Amino acid sequence: MKTLIRDFYRNEGFWVVGSSILGKVLGFLTTIIIARLFSLDDFGILTVALNFISFFLPAIGVSSSHGLLHFYPKETEPERKKNILEYSNWTGFLLQIALTVFIIILSLVFYRNEVLVLQLSLFMMIRLFGLFLMGQKKAELRASFQNRKFARLENIFNFSLLILGILGAYFFGIWGYVIGISIAPFTMFLFHKITIKNVKISALPPRKYWNYSLASLLTLLVFMWAVVIDVFLVARYFTDREVAVYKLSIIIPYHLIFIGQVYTLVMYPKLCKESNNKRYLREFVKNYMYIFAPIVFLLTLFSYIYAGEILFLVFEKDLNPTIFRIMLIQMAMSILLRIPFGNLLSAIGWIKQSFWIGVFVFVSILGSAFLLLPTGKIETMAYISLFSNLTGGIISACIFFVYLKRQKNNLKY
Repeated sequence: MKTLIRDFYRNEGFWVVGSSILGKVLGFLTTIIIARLFSLDDFGILTVALNFISFFLPAIGVSSSHGLLHFYPKETEPERKKNILEYSNWTGFLLQIALTVFIIILSLVFYRNEVLVLQLSLFMMIRLFGLFLMGQKKAELRASFQNRKFARLENIFNFSLLILGILGAYFFGIWGYVIGISIAPFTMFLFHKITIKNVKISALPPRKYWNYSLASLLTLLVFMWAVVIDVFLVARYFTDREVAVYKLSIIIPYHLIFIGQVYTLVMYPKLCKESNNKRYLREFVKNYMYIFAPIVFLLTLFSYIYAGEILFLVFEKDLNPTIFRIMLIQMAMSILLRIPFGNLLSAIGWIKQSFWIGVFVFVSILGSAFLLLPTGKIETMAYISLFSNLTGGIISACIFFVYLKRQKNNLKY
């Protein structure tokens, strides 16, 4: 445990912890204020537009930043590092333009009869491009272990999101909020710059770079879709008001997942570097559980008991404590299973296995929803999400231990 804590400290992990906590607090505060400023109907419309855009967040730059984050830390020569960085920025820029065109076409198909949702979705293409630029810079800082600068960039963005979003919503309603959050990513240029120029990769074969990046993209897409598909399915079978109630009821558990994410966020480059070190990986898992299992247990127990009081205290609206309790359990299982073992599979290069787990989770949610939601209640969606994600987390853990066993027996894989 001392080794992992020392690595966490050397990698400036506590700066990332601080910025992550601040980001979650500010994001949660923004959601509370927006929920109070807007009616449930308006909040439901905004939720539909934001969720449509969130489907494509993992695909920003077509995962060029993930190739940068995976291969950059493994290089020792500065010129090879620079080559990977510039290649990632350039190809990501081109692919982001193509992705934007694709999203515009889809939005025109899906929301041609919902004018406001369509207009909001189209305007947020500006936000997606800003998030691409910021994502490239964040990957560069993480890959070079500059976590203090990474934390500062996160803080700039989160404060900008809070201030611009709330001011826009207060004075101009839904449109003001959307304009504010679309401008927020570009505040990074107050302190950082990013170079985009035509460069060919020479540090490693392009096929190797994109094999990993595209597999990473597909994995992130299916897992992200598995996370946000529930809101889309609720919107399909229930009213805008019920969508808003469901969304607000799951926000607190959703934000609490960062407790596990922040640690793996800091340690991921190190895990990539030590991906063949069986002892290090076993110690990582053991100490992760020692640290987070008791925290998650106590947090879940307290929140489960006082679910109704917490929801009313925060939102001042009659929401759904049952959904809140179900998603608390999912939050706990995500922190203890999906987050650590999903990141470990990615770090050791077993990205295809992780992808198929994501496909299983997504398909099981989608299939179960089509079978059960037409005659079920809104709580049914929460149960479907819980059991599908729990099963995916268990499978991820089992596959990782298969990897460790093969390492032990010196088997090729």
